[in-house]
Formats: sequence, C-alpha cells, structure tokens
Amino acid sequence: MKERDRKRDPLPKFTSSTLLIEIPELLEGTYRTHKQIGAFRLLTTEPAKFLGQDGVSFTYEYVDADLLTRRGEARAAIIAGKLYMITFDAPRLHYFDRSISDFRALVSSARLR
Repeated sequence: MKERDRKRDPLPKFTSSTLLIEIPELLEGTYRTHKQIGAFRLLTTEPAKFLGQDGVSFTYEYVDADLLTRRGEARAAIIAGKLYMITFDAPRLHYFDRSISDFRALVSSARLR
C-alpha cells in the first residue's frame, strides 16, 4: 500500500529487526492507517509454511468505512531479510466462505523464484 501522508499518517514499517510474530500487528497497523478503520480484531495466529519456509498464518476481522464486517486470512514469511505476505479479505457474510478455498490453493501453490 502506498502511504498517503508520511508525516502525519505514516504506515508501519517492516525492518530487519521485525520478528515473524509481529507481522499480524504490522498488517493491523497498516489497515488501521491506510483504510482508516477503528475496529480490527486478530482471530488466530499460528506457525505455518509459506513459500517453503517457516512462516505465520493468521485470521482477522475488521469493519471497513462502509460498515461492512470483513474477514481475512494471511500467510507471511521472512526470507533473506525480506517480508513476503499474501492476504485475502472479503465481506464476512457469503463472499469470504465462497472464495477462501481459492486463496488457500493459491497459497499452497506459491513459489519464490
């Protein structure tokens, strides 16, 4: 995501000292800043393989500006000092459940070249 205002509303930064367990909080801070939302809830966090490396899998919910509750799932890994992450979120009612299997298939097939 591109920062709107670096001085007044900077996005959280990934640095070389960021730990894998901090990645869900990094996404939360990014969503809160970029989407200007107040309600964000981390539902689950667990270790998971991503891109063939040790990573983290987490689920979350938030209420967007349209007051629609969205549910999301993400996978992330830190490889050679770089953050690789894929996220999926959609309206909690109907659309998330309808498409989450496609997201999980994409995550399972993802490869780093």
